[in-house]
Parts: sequence; structure tokens; C-alpha cells
Amino acid sequence: MIDLHAHVLPDLDDGPRTSEESVAFVRRAEQDGIHALAAVVHANDARFNVPKDPYDQTFGELERTLQEHGVRVRLIRAMEVRIGPGLVEGLLEGRFLPLADTHYVCVELPTNDFPIDTFEIIDHLSLAGFRVALMHPETSRTLRHRADLVERLMASGAAGIASAGSVLGQLGPEVERLSMDLMEAGLVQTVGSGTHSVNRRPVRLSAVRELLYRRFGELEAEWMMEEVPRRLLSDLPIELRARKPLGWQRWVAGRR
Repeated sequence: MIDLHAHVLPDLDDGPRTSEESVAFVRRAEQDGIHALAAVVHANDARFNVPKDPYDQTFGELERTLQEHGVRVRLIRAMEVRIGPGLVEGLLEGRFLPLADTHYVCVELPTNDFPIDTFEIIDHLSLAGFRVALMHPETSRTLRHRADLVERLMASGAAGIASAGSVLGQLGPEVERLSMDLMEAGLVQTVGSGTHSVNRRPVRLSAVRELLYRRFGELEAEWMMEEVPRRLLSDLPIELRARKPLGWQRWVAGRR
């Protein structure tokens, strides 16, 4: 599997503090069946705004350290960029990094609000040639009660990447329920670990895949956990397809 959301680089944001912790994290990911992971850091954020040069240096150092320890997981460059002013300019100027040098940008919404200029920024991203990979949309408190915004995100072409902790119920029943609703609706197309350390929300993508297999079937679980990440890394478009349209209609009706 490919993990598209892992805070694994040491001492840059709220991920691991040391290189030893990072190695332990990636080793655990390898044991879980992951052969590549996006080593994301927060950017364009009031609390964490990791510059490109420290990112590149730490990324290269961890790559070499993993090789020395015999860990064979491939690291992928990416930043988790908070939506807000300067996002498009930062990408065009090379201060923010898209996913693996593709046109996909890992965009993060705030948890407690939905910025009024969200769709204007998404439109500007599209005009600049970028596509939105929306990180953990199920944690947005606004989206839990605004189905119209979910529909507009889908219409914009944003492809959602849920976090494993949400899907597995580690962030509470409301977040778990919304993550499944968004999968059924078609906004969420794959799941990343969303982990920050070995002990805090550890990698459990194998458990997510088993859950999706039981809920949606083998072909859909394979599509979400294998094909969608491959298509994103290959810079290919993702079809935003609903999985249970009747359930989605009930979800919309109940939240308007």
C-alpha cells in the first residue's frame, strides 16, 4: 500500500521529535504493508509553516538513515498546505510542495471553521493547473452539518483523503460516521494514516483496508487503497464516484 499522509520527518512540525522516532515509525509502516509514504509537513499554517529548504534537508537525511537501517519504504515529497491567502502564490514560487511533483496539492481545511474564500482559492488553484487532494475533510466540523458545501467540493473536483484514525473510530463516532458518509457520497476516495508518531495514531492502513473490504467489497477496497494512490502519484484524474447514492441522499436531506 501507499500512505499519502504521514508526518514522519523529525523535528519540523508536530511529527516525530528525533530521527530514531522517525525510523521506528517508518519501520512500523513497512510491517503494516506500506512500501511508499508521503512525508508531509504542515505549511501555510499559523502554527507550523515549514520552509522548503529545511524540508528538503531533513527529507534527504531521513532517506539516507532509512537506507542505513535497511528500511525499504520509499519516501515521497509533499506538504499539507492550509487553505488560505498565499497558497497559489506559494506553489507557483516553489515555497510549497505539491504531492510528488504532480499537480495534486494536499490541501487542509481548518477544523473549526470553513473559510469564506475556500472555493475562490480552489478556483485559482484550478486556473493555475493544480488539483486538490483534500486532507481529512471528515474532521471539519462545518462539513458535518453542511451537505451543500460537500456537494460544492465534489463539483470542484476535489478528491478527499480521509485519515485512518477517523475511519477506525479513534476520533469519535461523529467523525467516524462522517468519514463513511463521505466515502459513500464519493468525496473521500482513499485513506492515509494521518499519523504523527509510533504511539499517537500509529499506522493502521491494513486495518482500514480490511474494514473497507467488509463494507464495500474487494474491488472497491482495492480501488481505494491501491489504485487511487497510484493514480494520484501518476498525476492522473480521479473519478469522484458515489458508492451508495441512496444513503448519500438521506445524509443530504438530514443535514440541510
